[in-house]
Amino acid sequence: MQQDITESKFAQLASRVRPVLAAALVVGVTAVVAGCNTVEGAGRDIEAAGEGISDAADGD
Repeated sequence: MQQDITESKFAQLASRVRPVLAAALVVGVTAVVAGCNTVEGAGRDIEAAGEGISDAADGD
């Protein structure tokens, strides 16, 4: 009897936690993907600025 109550409570908890974990996973993956694109863009900007400075120093 006690084990049935424990399993029932666990099932209720799992059914409430599962959607929250799924949403957190989606948000986390989205943040990682967005962060990668942002860092990649920043890297290109920094590279372009460095090339501009180098060209200016060379007199091009």
